[in-house]
Amino acid sequence: MIVSGTVQLLSCPECGADHPLFRFCGDTDMATDGLASAGDRDRQRLALFHTRDAEVEQDEELRSARLAEAIQRAPSAVGLDFQSFRTLYQPSELTYRCPWCDAAETTVSQEMTPAEFVDAGGRIDCIGAIELREGQAFS
Repeated sequence: MIVSGTVQLLSCPECGADHPLFRFCGDTDMATDGLASAGDRDRQRLALFHTRDAEVEQDEELRSARLAEAIQRAPSAVGLDFQSFRTLYQPSELTYRCPWCDAAETTVSQEMTPAEFVDAGGRIDCIGAIELREGQAFS
């Protein structure tokens, strides 16, 4: 499976962790269904995997951030035609729980491409049949 997306660094105000999270990109929800990432607390390692692959769960140094809340900021699109909807649409703002101390909210301190993450000293491991590609790649 070919995947693409961005790397977000989540900063925890409680424990100080800088946790990398991979935000998968797909043309439909089905393209990213079951995909997950796990990172370390020092923004050095990131693993991409399908949830059916259990080997990441055995790695104590990597954890997955859990979604805490999705906040919709855009006004309702009820009754609008598609072109009007597109001009008003704003993606939901997602907040995550810190996987290290379970703080209610972390903040996104930085967003970057996978190549920028690696260039900054990070490592991305693809587990199972996952292949990472820059830009839009759907499989």
